[in-house]
Amino acid sequence: MSKAFTIRKAALVATLAGSLVLLSACNNDSDKGANATIAPATTVAGAVDATQPASGSDATELVTTAIAALGPDYHFATTVKVGDAVVLAVQGDRVGGGARLSLSSDAGVVNYLIVGADSWAKPENGVWAQLEAAPSNTDPMVALAQASAAKVVSVEGGTTTVELTVMNADLGIGAEGTATVTVQITDGRLVFAVYGTTLENQPALVSTEFGAVVDATPVTAPTETGA
Repeated sequence: MSKAFTIRKAALVATLAGSLVLLSACNNDSDKGANATIAPATTVAGAVDATQPASGSDATELVTTAIAALGPDYHFATTVKVGDAVVLAVQGDRVGGGARLSLSSDAGVVNYLIVGADSWAKPENGVWAQLEAAPSNTDPMVALAQASAAKVVSVEGGTTTVELTVMNADLGIGAEGTATVTVQITDGRLVFAVYGTTLENQPALVSTEFGAVVDATPVTAPTETGA
């Protein structure tokens, strides 16, 4: 796999602070997020009363509490779909502010490490190489928690769906405008987020599932690197 491929894919995940992937790679269109298709809800105990929709402040507090319940260290699995085709798949862990992840596409698999202002990439059968472009330290969880607007759009069983209006600048995807991010909260914990965007001038859907961290060991710089 070529170094050009590595750097190109690194640019796609450069703003990954550990969750909502490809935020800087895609020019987010705020009018598409509201039309994003939500994954089927998982029903558990503890549902919010759907007959009494939460106010904006209540919805914001609901999301803030759900993010806190997820915790600072977590696993994430992101897919990027253009039409019915998955064009990118990402899995990894955010641990202590750093992240380790693998990105899969039709061009192959690339592993990444993000530690503070530094990042490294390793293609399949390759070696770790430090990337010249520093990753953004934007934490999308902070962006979600400080959404400028929030409203509950549905409650099904134990899953509450909330639509957020988030400043692009807070997400690290632009200086102006807003993005619509739809999240799902199950049993009081953030479990899913999705937004509509464009990828190479085509409508795309970026969705992320959140769960318990898989590899909780500290994320550190690789000990062996290549040119």
